[in-house]
Amino acid sequence: MPAVSDVVRVTLDATGPSSFRLRIESVSTAATVATSDAMTHAAPLAPRVWVVHSSADPLFTAGQADRGEGLEGLAEDGSATSLAGALAARTGLTGPIAPGAFAIHRSPSVLFRAGMTDSGMGLEALAEDGDPSGLAGALASVSGVSVAGAFNTPVSAAGPAPAFPGEAYTFTFTADIGDRLSFATMLVQSNDLFFAPAEADLSRYRAPESQEGEEKAVIVGALAEADNSRARAAEILWMSRTTLWRRMRNFGIELGE
Repeated sequence: MPAVSDVVRVTLDATGPSSFRLRIESVSTAATVATSDAMTHAAPLAPRVWVVHSSADPLFTAGQADRGEGLEGLAEDGSATSLAGALAARTGLTGPIAPGAFAIHRSPSVLFRAGMTDSGMGLEALAEDGDPSGLAGALASVSGVSVAGAFNTPVSAAGPAPAFPGEAYTFTFTADIGDRLSFATMLVQSNDLFFAPAEADLSRYRAPESQEGEEKAVIVGALAEADNSRARAAEILWMSRTTLWRRMRNFGIELGE
């Protein structure tokens, strides 16, 4: 698929299902550029920068000033180093993510444990096929899981589909202090990998007007369950001993209260 100007010919050929070859050829002649001294000259090409992208205008925006990333240096000095470096710093995985599964839980590591084999609840099917239904169903029956489900339809989409760059999944749930959120989604282009961040303690996200009274009650209850052992209460609450001590001090909680 060639594109030709008086200076350059660009040819793009497919070499595989998702691979391409680009040829940039100088086609200027000795008469391409006319200067004020009535002379004509060729227009050789300087080193160049390329980028494969999904967002608009990665190099420049028409009508706007240079972004200071090295495009001016390329135009004035033919140096591509600065612009290529700026683009490389923004390079990463840009593939879509598949539907996923989530759980609200208190038991640790309900999705997986690092370094251990799959537990057979459906995580492998999610990683390989992008199907969260088996994992979501299995999570619902795991001890310590209060809420489980799947997310499969991007915002504004008509039905279940992958979420491409710029798109997003959303889901809602209810949780109490001490609950944790885990979720996993497939990295589509890998066809055998999943993405699952560390379990998130939801206590810090409570509404400010309700947090203090509810959290104090939970801490008091944990201390009672632990027979006033701060170490054991910290384990029950999934927090460090130092954090528990600070919250007890802030709430004015004394052992035995």
